[in-house]
Amino acid sequence: MLRGHKVIVEFDGLVKYAGLDGRRALAAEKMREDRLRRLGYAVVRLTWRDLDNPARVRSLIEAAIRQAA
Repeated sequence: MLRGHKVIVEFDGLVKYAGLDGRRALAAEKMREDRLRRLGYAVVRLTWRDLDNPARVRSLIEAAIRQAA
């Protein structure tokens, strides 16, 4: 969480979503993220591709801060 803001930044490696176990993991993460959003948190999910574009990462985080304010 960013200090002073209800923003959570999570990194997702897509490999863990393969197969039946991956679908279960995705469903569990979706339920967890829904609970966090109900508590007022904004969640930013990043992938490896996002890390190639720091300006995009910054933009996503800044948008989440505005949303959580």
